[in-house]
Amino acid sequence: MTSSIMAALRRSVADDDYRTDPAVAEAGGDPRRTPTSARGRGGARLGGRLNVMEDVMRICPRLAITLLLSTPLLASAADPAPGQPRFPAEMLGVWDAYPLACVDDGPSDSDMRIQITPAVLHGYENNDTVRSIKPIAESPMAWRVVTISDIAPEEIQGEADIYVLRGDALTITNGERAYTYRRCR
Repeated sequence: MTSSIMAALRRSVADDDYRTDPAVAEAGGDPRRTPTSARGRGGARLGGRLNVMEDVMRICPRLAITLLLSTPLLASAADPAPGQPRFPAEMLGVWDAYPLACVDDGPSDSDMRIQITPAVLHGYENNDTVRSIKPIAESPMAWRVVTISDIAPEEIQGEADIYVLRGDALTITNGERAYTYRRCR
C-alpha cells in the first residue's frame, strides 16, 4: 500500500514540476525537462533562476502527507529484531522516581520518569538501547544490563548496570548511585 502511495506521489510531483516550454526547445534544450518554477507568468523564463519558494510551497503538503502515512511503519521499528537482547516483560512500562503516584499515560513534570520498551529505555533526555541483558537472580528478580546511550560520552558506553525488580519497585544501580522507581498505573 505504501509503495503505491509513494509512486502516485512521485508521479504527481513529476507532473507538476515539468511542463513543455517552447522557448527551451528553440534554444536546443529538452522542453519537457524545464522546471515549472523556472518560468514566470505566461511561460517566460526568469533569467535561468529558479523560484525556490514556489517549489518548497508546492512540495511541503505532499511531504507532510507522506510522513503522516508512513508514521505507523516507523513506529514498529522500535521492537528489537528476533534474537536481539530485550528487556524482560516484567520491566516494560512507565516508571517514575517520585514518591507520589504517577499515571503512565498522563503528563509528567518529572525528569526522572522513564519508559521501558522491549529494546529501549526512554529517559527524560536520553534513549538507552539494550546491548546485552543477563539474569543474575530470581528473588528478587535482578539483571545485569548493558545499554548504549544516545547522549553519553563514548568512554562510559557499555558499562553494566544492575536492575532489581521487587513488586512495583525497580532499582537501577551502577555501583556508585542507585535510583528506585515506582511503576506508574
